[in-house]
Amino acid sequence: GRAGADATGQLTNRPLAGSSHGAEQVPYGTNRPTSGNHSDNAALDGFYEAANEPEPENVVHALEHGRIVFQYKPGTPANRVAQLETLASEELNGLPGYKTLLLQNNTKMTDAVAATAWGHAINCKTFNDSVFDALRAFRIQYVDKAPENVPPTNG
Repeated sequence: GRAGADATGQLTNRPLAGSSHGAEQVPYGTNRPTSGNHSDNAALDGFYEAANEPEPENVVHALEHGRIVFQYKPGTPANRVAQLETLASEELNGLPGYKTLLLQNNTKMTDAVAATAWGHAINCKTFNDSVFDALRAFRIQYVDKAPENVPPTNG
């Protein structure tokens, strides 16, 4: 129900902050940016090893391509990361891992786990089993809802 969603994660719909492409680092106005100027190169779909995650400028470009990005706080237990990998691998639109990235957060986020899409975010302060339902629903609702819907290869 509604109360469960509120207890699990905070959904925010954010004003769009531009979409120019460039090489320089961008000072984003929100932690885990959901729009704004970004790198020419979009981060590719898949799982990123901790400390090998793409820069925010590459992640924002992936969001512009209709991607969903799951992020977890550094220090997250391995079993929780494995559960997120399972979630991110789930089939959507007939493809496992459809337009989904999973990475350790590198913007000093304080929430345990979060998901972003172009113009949208859900932030979960703590890790509990209902987080997965909230993240799954977010992915289904916001995948492919972006200005440049690039095919699943994201190349």
